[in-house]
Amino acid sequence: MLLRINKHERRAIGLTLFDYSVLAQPTEARPRSFPLTGLIQLSADLHALALDMLRRPPVCKLLSLSAYTPSLVETVPIATLQPVPVVASDT
Repeated sequence: MLLRINKHERRAIGLTLFDYSVLAQPTEARPRSFPLTGLIQLSADLHALALDMLRRPPVCKLLSLSAYTPSLVETVPIATLQPVPVVASDT
């Protein structure tokens, strides 16, 4: 996933989901989730800004966030694609 942001305006300006067809496939248990492991490489300020952008529209309309906590001191943010509403046609 690539999230492009305008740091000055503190808003998301682009979102690219790589391997979308794989991410959009549901699993037997529930929708497919993916860890946001790239956030660990960011500075603390950019990490916080990226999470803030992921929680706000328009990104939160496409992705929902949760977390995996493998230990008491480690939290891995996880994203899941929001279901795409089906638009009925008049034909």
